[in-house]
Amino acid sequence: MKPRSILLILLAVMLLTLAILPPLLPHFVDTRQVKARLESVMADALGMPVAIRGELGLRLLPTPELRLGGLELGHGADGPLVSCREVRLSLSLSRLLRREVLLRNVVLDDIVLRLSRGTDGRLNLQLPQILAVRIEGAPGGERFTFQGVNNLSITGSLLLVDASTGMRLELERLHARYRKGREQLFLSGALRMAWPEQYRFPRLEASVNAVGGLKLEDRVLRVQGFDVQAGLVLQARDGTARTGTLSTRLDLDTAAGTFRTRELEAALGELRLTGSARGKDILSEPVLSASLQAEAGDAAALAMALGLPTPTVAYGRQTPVQAGLELEARSDGLDVRKLRLSLGESEIAGQVSLLGWAAPAWKIELNAARLNLDELRPAVWPEAEEGASLEAVLGKLRALRLDLDLRADELVAYGLLASRFRVALQAKDGVVQGRVAQVAFPGGRYRSSLRAEIGPRAFFVVLDGRLSADGQDGPGGEDGPLVLRETLRFVGAPEEYTGSLNIPSCDLRELFRVLGVEPPANLARSALRQAALNVTFAGGADGLRMPAVSLELDGMRLNGSGSIDKFSHPRITLNARTKRLNLGPYLPALAAQGEDASASEGRDLGRLPTLHPACPPISVRLLADEALLPGMRLGALRLALRTDGKSLRLDAESSEIMEGRATARLDLDGQDPDDRKARLTLTAKGVDARQTLQLFGQGGLLSGRLDGRLNAEADAGSLDALLRSLRLNLEAEAHTGRLNADRPFSRIGGKLILTGDGDGGKESSQSAKAQAAPYAYRCALTLSAKSPDPALTLDLGLAGGVLVDPDTRALTVASAGLRLSAKGSALHDERNNLSLRGNLSLDTAKGVVELADLVLSGPGLSGQGMLRAEDLGGNPSCSGSLRLAPFNPRESLQRAGIALWATRDPTALSSASATTAFRLRNRRLDIHKLELELDGFRLAGNAHIPDMDKPQLLFDLAGTSFNLDRYRLPPKTDRHGPAGKDEAVRLPLEAMSKLAFKGRLRLERLELYRLLFEHGEALLEAADGVYVAKPVTAEFYKGPARGEFKAVVTPAEFSFETQASARNVSFGVFLDAMAGGQYVRGPTDVYLTLRAHGATNQELVETLNGSGRLEVTDGSISFSPDDDPPDGEVLDLPALSADGGKLWEIPEDVRRRGRTRFSTATANVAIVNGVARNTDLLVSSPFIGGTGSGFVDMNKEIVDYTIIFEMLNAARVPLYFEGDFDHLDVGVRTLGVIGNTATGIVRMPFDILFGILPGIERLIPTSEPKERRVQ
Repeated sequence: MKPRSILLILLAVMLLTLAILPPLLPHFVDTRQVKARLESVMADALGMPVAIRGELGLRLLPTPELRLGGLELGHGADGPLVSCREVRLSLSLSRLLRREVLLRNVVLDDIVLRLSRGTDGRLNLQLPQILAVRIEGAPGGERFTFQGVNNLSITGSLLLVDASTGMRLELERLHARYRKGREQLFLSGALRMAWPEQYRFPRLEASVNAVGGLKLEDRVLRVQGFDVQAGLVLQARDGTARTGTLSTRLDLDTAAGTFRTRELEAALGELRLTGSARGKDILSEPVLSASLQAEAGDAAALAMALGLPTPTVAYGRQTPVQAGLELEARSDGLDVRKLRLSLGESEIAGQVSLLGWAAPAWKIELNAARLNLDELRPAVWPEAEEGASLEAVLGKLRALRLDLDLRADELVAYGLLASRFRVALQAKDGVVQGRVAQVAFPGGRYRSSLRAEIGPRAFFVVLDGRLSADGQDGPGGEDGPLVLRETLRFVGAPEEYTGSLNIPSCDLRELFRVLGVEPPANLARSALRQAALNVTFAGGADGLRMPAVSLELDGMRLNGSGSIDKFSHPRITLNARTKRLNLGPYLPALAAQGEDASASEGRDLGRLPTLHPACPPISVRLLADEALLPGMRLGALRLALRTDGKSLRLDAESSEIMEGRATARLDLDGQDPDDRKARLTLTAKGVDARQTLQLFGQGGLLSGRLDGRLNAEADAGSLDALLRSLRLNLEAEAHTGRLNADRPFSRIGGKLILTGDGDGGKESSQSAKAQAAPYAYRCALTLSAKSPDPALTLDLGLAGGVLVDPDTRALTVASAGLRLSAKGSALHDERNNLSLRGNLSLDTAKGVVELADLVLSGPGLSGQGMLRAEDLGGNPSCSGSLRLAPFNPRESLQRAGIALWATRDPTALSSASATTAFRLRNRRLDIHKLELELDGFRLAGNAHIPDMDKPQLLFDLAGTSFNLDRYRLPPKTDRHGPAGKDEAVRLPLEAMSKLAFKGRLRLERLELYRLLFEHGEALLEAADGVYVAKPVTAEFYKGPARGEFKAVVTPAEFSFETQASARNVSFGVFLDAMAGGQYVRGPTDVYLTLRAHGATNQELVETLNGSGRLEVTDGSISFSPDDDPPDGEVLDLPALSADGGKLWEIPEDVRRRGRTRFSTATANVAIVNGVARNTDLLVSSPFIGGTGSGFVDMNKEIVDYTIIFEMLNAARVPLYFEGDFDHLDVGVRTLGVIGNTATGIVRMPFDILFGILPGIERLIPTSEPKERRVQ
């Protein structure tokens, strides 16, 4: 074989060997020995334990690569310090031949870095010694030089655990990339930080993205301009989330051991944070310095977001907060300098130092120009630690090292204002010493001292406080008299100890003066005078007993006992009893305080105090043998309060309250402020209604026995939620009593249902605009009243929507349905109902209430109207209108059980209607557009009352034709003989004496007892019991009539006098109307005077006195009403016959055209004690004359009167009138030759007299219509 061929074969074998050997070589390597050797080398190089849990992979060509599976480095808190699922390292082969290590690619897949901070405050971070790797397996142990990394890729997570606090910081989905040449590092991941449950801090989540310059050479790692951007999510304990951002720029130099952050800015919800930070010696003894400034627009929201207790000043309000500090953190402690805080009225500055992390010693110095503890204390206290025990608490106090110095120029605490406040407290090695050097109040000063020694097996605590008044030298001098002293002692061991709290007798009024507090107004002089408190207790590690608890207050002594069981899960019990609990002297003060608080605090819609799960179960019982309220005796009273942190229940029971029984229960359930319910139940049985209403100043309104029940439920997350979700049900019923002391009833009951339209909602989701929206309620009100005799039931119903403005507390009712109905036997027919329906609108902000679309319906009647009232809060005014449709008053009143008298006209009282409008303003009532109609008679006009405080009705009314005869009783035909007397009816003198009116009344036509008055007008006035009608004018049968009337009303009697006259009356027209013919013609003058007095209608008749006169001049007489000659002087005397014979003969020409005239005809009447007698009756004529005698007795209502006519001076004809007013007989008596009864009816002017006299009785006012009327 040729050498050339052999060379080619050898070359091929070599190439084949080089191609096959590198892949096969790792299979011939013992990986267990290599892994052990590699772990040892890496442990020496890194200075920490190294373990390779997975497989080892090796590749030589084309690029050397090493794969390590399950690599673990060092030891962390709960595992290896570093663990990596797989590590891939590829090296440069050419550099290896020159003894240089150049990592072309480094891939760390799923790496986990576990860091922890020990109780000493140090991190378990060790610097890897990868900058000078030494491979001992090399020949001679030569050193390889590390040349860096060309490409780096890391995926995994980071975990940091703080052993002292339990805080966990996790960085997940970490992804980092580095490429040499671009000198940039790209980093992204998800950050999550969580705290243990007892801290109630929120959980922080962030998505982090960072990019910046990175250099790794000559054993130095430098990061420059590393921009970090993070999106923040803060998850609070209440489930609410707030988002924000963070940005900063980071510089890091491992050679100098320094880092720096610049342009640090963070925004998280309401919080804005700016500042910077520096660090030095980060690889040995790290020191961190920072300067931070923070501000937030809403301190309450910030506190909730950070899991901190909400300050009272920010509770439910927008309260800004500002803070700033400079801090320096070292491995041995922490210093906070230039600390400042501004919140509400408080401005605090100072510094805080912490020495040591394992056993920290605190030094705190704070100064405040004004310190308002009422604003800074938590509105809701945080929960206590689970399982806390006395021994654990004492252990923490024994380990506490604290030096506190707090000063304030002004101090506000529990509403008290003090000055020159300083408190100092030192705690070290179980010895606690403290003192309140001074608290200056307006009238005195307070000092106290505290000393406690806490050993491993025993302890004692003594607190002694003294409040003294200022001495004679004033606030700067010596202490004055002692006002109050308090002593608190604890002595013993955790297993067994005793103690006491003692506050000797204290004058509370003097205490108020020294503290500069005004005692509550309207307080009884006996209230808040002397008070004393004494409590003794004994206990051990598992609990505490209070065998004697004594409280004295103003002569009342409350004695009781209590206990606290199991400090790990405490249960507090307190029982007390007193013989007499007098609440009366304190209720006015409590009411005044409530009003002041509501006025000063204004609208506060923040969260209500929360019950925490850490709140131990508490049970309080109070028994009073007798409890007193103003004007009320409760008898025995039991109070019970129970709470377990999840719910609260308060029960109250009185077995004798206002002669009845009452119980009350208040329940508050739920821990979540957004899901809490409050329920109130109040029941009363058989209480006295008068005493109950007397509490509201309405004691005389109702009497009887009262039963009631109140149920209320609402969401109790916040005051706003409570008011919006209120659901109220009130039922009350009174039995067998009287209304307004004179109207009996068998039952009065009612029910009120009020339902809020809001559901409370989540407090966090309620915007300011939503909270400012009015409170909306649905309201339903029903009232029912029953009267026993006569039976009557009244029902009232109201249903509609109600709006309440949360700021002004204005009430608005928009078109609520109103219903009022009446039924019962009192309305004469059980089928009769009287009802009123309409729509009610109310706006208290505008001061407007309106009743629109009012519909009145009842027995036989219906009506419509409206009512509107304005400016109710200032100068109220009211206006409205009413229209009654035509109805039958007789039928309607009869259906209502009111019987009317029978009238001469059967159709009278069959039709009526009314329309009016009114307005009330400035105490003035105007009634205008008044229109009344009765049986065709119309009355219209206006009226007003100038001052409702002094009511006097002024009116101007005008009416049409009114016939009073239609409403007179019908003639009596069932009675004969003398008329009897009506039963006397007493006049309503009391009511009549109080009437006051003045006005004018006009009537077109008035007909009374067939007397006709036309175009009448009267001016009427009544005041102080004096009635005057002057003048009264009218047209009386074509002649003017005029008169006047005056009456005086006293509580004892009614007296009146009247005068009337009529001139030039057409006597013929008058007789034609009264007697059916013009028997006498001629102008006539009439005069009448009457007076009477009495307390009843009968007394007025019996005392009626007066006189009357009738005078006809230039007249003529005719016995033939049908003849009407032009001159009116014809006398046609009929032939009077006796048994067909003529009494006398009259010449034919005289009888046919006989004439008679008279110059005068007079009649005078005297009325004495109700009896009218004719004093003279004289007719002067050539043909006829006459005289009369007799009487008219208006007391007995009888007539006995005779007129003797002298006919032609030849015959005397007696004409008699006999009988009562309803049955009057007229006839001619026989005198000698005239022995037969006249065959005809002679009509004479005395018919007129008997028509007038019955009318006189009608002028006498009575309280009700007479049964018997004079016809």
